[in-house]
Amino acid sequence: MAIDSVQGAFRQAKHEAGINKRRVSVHTLRHCYATHLLEAGVHPEVVQRFMGHSRLETTMLYFHLTQKGAEDAVKIINHTMKGFNYDNDK
Repeated sequence: MAIDSVQGAFRQAKHEAGINKRRVSVHTLRHCYATHLLEAGVHPEVVQRFMGHSRLETTMLYFHLTQKGAEDAVKIINHTMKGFNYDNDK
């Protein structure tokens, strides 16, 4: 599918939906899609394939857009460490 066709259809849908923001584009949707997949727990290498990135580092740039990964990591660490006796580890 030609990019001009996609962009034209997006502009028309945006107009019909009454969205007047100028900086909303197909590229915005692409970023949102990747970010939501990562937030939902989809493995980064799967997202990489879906996005067509040749390098995982490119996909990992989407992680800066979300705090959910950091929040989940803290929860996992706290759950893992729950009940760990620090005094016996000396």
